[in-house]
Amino acid sequence: MKLKVFVFIVAAIICAITFISKDALFFGKPISNSQNQNNTFDQSIPILDWHDLNDPLQRKAFIYGLKNALSNFGFVALINVPINTQGLDQAYAASYSFFNLPLSKKLEINHPANSGERGYVFAESPKGHDSKTKDHKEFLHIGRELNHIEKEQLGYPDNLWPANGTLKTPMMDLYGNLESLIVPITDAMAETLEID
Repeated sequence: MKLKVFVFIVAAIICAITFISKDALFFGKPISNSQNQNNTFDQSIPILDWHDLNDPLQRKAFIYGLKNALSNFGFVALINVPINTQGLDQAYAASYSFFNLPLSKKLEINHPANSGERGYVFAESPKGHDSKTKDHKEFLHIGRELNHIEKEQLGYPDNLWPANGTLKTPMMDLYGNLESLIVPITDAMAETLEID
């Protein structure tokens, strides 16, 4: 049971990766492989190479490094992750275009009844305890494109997309690319539980 809960939590975390750069995935801020090679990146957290995960001679070292990173730091940066960089650029460009639309246009794909589970979400929150300045937050929540039976079984709403159609393809392509990384990294995380 412990392993199943751990894997579920890890999968949820990976699905919620906040920042992606062309060379690295990182739970916090983007880094690039070139920064790492030039030793200009503040290496306060471990950096692991995705290639080592798939190299039989390096996998054990990767697993030990992953356990150390997650146990002692709670974070890890992964370089050389197989992300389609052209697709990443397209997703960034589409996101940039979408988030620069007027608020009224973005709100066209906001559906209050789904509690922010899909579509555009805009919120304001106090910046500080006694602050009068508001912190504006906005994001686009997307998930898998599900068929009718899956939607009924899981109870997820449909993704909501702008009418101009320029956002869906690049975002779903990137989503699929990221989703393909879940099994290898969760398998590696599960292996860390076997290490004393």
